[in-house]
Amino acid sequence: MKKLSKLKECTGGRTLQSPKEDEIKDLQVNMSKWKSNIWKSYLIQFFMGCHLIAGVLLPFFLMWGKISFVEVMFLQSYFTVMILIFEIPCGAIADHFSRKLSLILGTLSTAIATLIYSSCPTIVIFLLGETLFALGNSLISGTDQAFMYDTLRKLGRENEITKTMARSRSYMLIGIGISAPIGSIIGAFLSLPLAMSLMFFPFIAATIISITLKEPNHELEKKKNRKLSKNHKIWHNRAYKKPSSKNIGFQSNNYRVISIFSHMDISVIS
Repeated sequence: MKKLSKLKECTGGRTLQSPKEDEIKDLQVNMSKWKSNIWKSYLIQFFMGCHLIAGVLLPFFLMWGKISFVEVMFLQSYFTVMILIFEIPCGAIADHFSRKLSLILGTLSTAIATLIYSSCPTIVIFLLGETLFALGNSLISGTDQAFMYDTLRKLGRENEITKTMARSRSYMLIGIGISAPIGSIIGAFLSLPLAMSLMFFPFIAATIISITLKEPNHELEKKKNRKLSKNHKIWHNRAYKKPSSKNIGFQSNNYRVISIFSHMDISVIS
């Protein structure tokens, strides 16, 4: 009885729970967070679709930026080339680090690009802005779809991916449809660079929402990779174990074959 009273004092009067009960509670908490990923992703798409500059993009370049139409086309070509350059390294960030991190960096990069773009009407500043826009686009492109699929897989709703992604794109189109007329009014009656700089606020809102997302499978993938690495070491040690003198020829060849197949298996999985 004394031990029980001391145990209650140590736990603050709380009842002790079995590890299984703790796991169930953790799973329930994670399930609610994974469900919230869906509507949060819709909000991110909506805010990232708030392109206030869409309706006055050419006047922004020609009238405020004082650049020619040829230079405008050059900027758009540069943007496309930078996306091709950033696509592979940005995909590596999403795959090897975290898809959530990729979304955060992508939305943040796009938000910063709007401020740089509207800071000074020079071609050099525009190139820097296009670079950040391309970086943000590459960090988000594909990652948002993979993130959504992983979330649905955790919830056992993988078959809903087509419907969910269609709804997500609809929210982006709604954002564009609402923001473009507002940006045109701002550009006509206030100033053209203001329409660009005000895009910072919906983009930074998307960044904040991205921070609150729950990564669906990053921790599990890390555990899986650690397990594969551990198994690889075990197979490697067995492969180079010193054979007995009785059948040294057969065993050495056998261990080499095991080592080769273990390397092949790890390379295919990774």
